[in-house]
Amino acid sequence: MGAVQKGMLHTCYHGKTGRVCSVTQHAVGIVVSKQVEGKSLAKRTDVHIEHVKHSKSRDSFLTRVKNTRETAQAIKGMHIRKATKYLKDVTLKKQCVPFRRYNGGVGRCAQGLDVDSLVIEHIQVNKAPKMRRRTYRAHGRINPYMSSPCHIEMILTEKEQIVPKPEEEVAQKKKDADRNGLPTKGPTGIYEKKKD
Repeated sequence: MGAVQKGMLHTCYHGKTGRVCSVTQHAVGIVVSKQVEGKSLAKRTDVHIEHVKHSKSRDSFLTRVKNTRETAQAIKGMHIRKATKYLKDVTLKKQCVPFRRYNGGVGRCAQGLDVDSLVIEHIQVNKAPKMRRRTYRAHGRINPYMSSPCHIEMILTEKEQIVPKPEEEVAQKKKDADRNGLPTKGPTGIYEKKKD
């Protein structure tokens, strides 16, 4: 089932609201619920393309209102084919969605992290607000039936390679300083010039 088609012509479709199920060049297939003997049956009907004015789609309880709002504003007014191509390019990271209102702390570009070298640096679990339900017991009693959800946050970082400190270079620098007659630290910690 797809978008909602509202307000079809009264002469043909009795002004009912249905759901778009198929689209052809000359018509749109719509499923309309019909009441028969107290039951609601789904009836398919074709609406001629000249009768279709607009199409509405709605989904509730989506996550990330800020990201979704910015994506919606980016595709508003676009042709449907162009919008589909644009959203596919966004998922493939070829194009980006401009953040205009909720732009605090938005990353400038995606980080190319090496998945094989990622280490869990920080993980934290906090209590979330408990959700209250009830369970029915014997003799008309009611007990609480609580759920204990939680918030989890995790930070991954790339593991740094441990590089051993080179010992030979320090000795080589000391030798060069001795050869050139540059002052070096003596046993007292004071720079002394080498005497010949």
